[in-house]
Amino acid sequence: MKTHYLLGEAACLLKIKPYRIAYGISVGIIPDAKMRISNKRVFTWDEIETLAQHFGVELKKKPAGAKP
Repeated sequence: MKTHYLLGEAACLLKIKPYRIAYGISVGIIPDAKMRISNKRVFTWDEIETLAQHFGVELKKKPAGAKP
């Protein structure tokens, strides 16, 4: 029932390397995560879906704890 994901966890779900997400954010082609905890990006499921669309990755399904 997880609702928030760190950069590494988001990359694992998308099956890409974390640096690809970080680079996209740093050059401005991907929106940055809205939340930070201890200066670490924290992504919601909706933000991960946006990343999946950008990278052309198909996510299997929405986790049980994600908001509709």
